[in-house]
Amino acid sequence: MSRRPGYWVGRGFGGVVAAAAVLCLALGCKVDLNDEIEQLLGAMSAKSLEAEYAVDEDPLMNAYITRMGKSLVAVSGRPNLPYSFKVLDTDQVNAMAAPYGHLYVFKGLLDLVDTEDELAAVLGHEVTHVVARHSLKSFKESLLFDLVLSSFKNRKYNDAKTVLALGNLFRELRYSRVHE
Repeated sequence: MSRRPGYWVGRGFGGVVAAAAVLCLALGCKVDLNDEIEQLLGAMSAKSLEAEYAVDEDPLMNAYITRMGKSLVAVSGRPNLPYSFKVLDTDQVNAMAAPYGHLYVFKGLLDLVDTEDELAAVLGHEVTHVVARHSLKSFKESLLFDLVLSSFKNRKYNDAKTVLALGNLFRELRYSRVHE
């Protein structure tokens, strides 16, 4: 089962990133905020994923996945990111891309694929999520909804908050399916 983009990032980090973005804009920072935010989200996502699942330490398997992944990255639209490819030691059949080039293949998927071409197709799909910045786009939209929801502080707006929260959930599900 695939998790929605941004799932691994706690909501508390959204406020930190938003505050940093506002401060940076106010001070005239000369950095690409998208890259900075994506890098931060990627690091947090990777740390969270690797805390939940053990990373398989088989050097041959990891070298194989990395070699295949890097050959796909070389012909992608963002070949200069510091991509990392890791195998997670779980029977789940899944693969996922966290922001800024953190890619994971679950061991259950490796047990299921029959050919290198099948694995390359899965890795190529995940690289495409990174290239298109799907997680970053989803995070930005979620942050906007969170800001709107947080503006309803009065209890008399609880029904409106619930409707908006449900609407956001359905939007995220649709958004994720469109990317897949």
